[in-house]
Amino acid sequence: MKELCSYLTIVLMLLFVSGCVEKSPEKLYQQAEKAAADSSTYDKAEKLFQKLLARYPEDERCDDALFTLAQIEINRGRGQKAVAKYEQLLSQYPQSELCYKAQFMIGFIYSEMLQDYPKAKQAYQKVIENYPDCDLVSSAKWMIANMGKNPEELGIFDSEKKKGSE
Repeated sequence: MKELCSYLTIVLMLLFVSGCVEKSPEKLYQQAEKAAADSSTYDKAEKLFQKLLARYPEDERCDDALFTLAQIEINRGRGQKAVAKYEQLLSQYPQSELCYKAQFMIGFIYSEMLQDYPKAKQAYQKVIENYPDCDLVSSAKWMIANMGKNPEELGIFDSEKKKGSE
């Protein structure tokens, strides 16, 4: 009986200790990504990503975490909060491969969600100046030239009108 009690005590201690062990950054990231894929679990994703950022700020996935947090804010219609997440990515992880996309998205949010065209232009200009070889430079230039215009002004639907009349 004494051996059984000792055995149970050891098992309980191991269970307790294993429950107290922090999740690895990889595990946290995987769980957060899974939660971020479903709008009904955005709150869970946010908490997990924030935990990753707080516990492991040097982890290689932190830039991705911030980028995804910004996307969640966009999906929730909270443009200003999304901009803040993208700006955090730019300041904390300036060497990230996601920086040029974050900078472009700042411009897009200011232009398309917040209709703050001067700030949008500044953000797009930074894409052109700071990331001249990236694949979004031509898009940034196009956005600067066309922001604030409606689709009819841009002639986007002209080709469809011609097809319909033929």
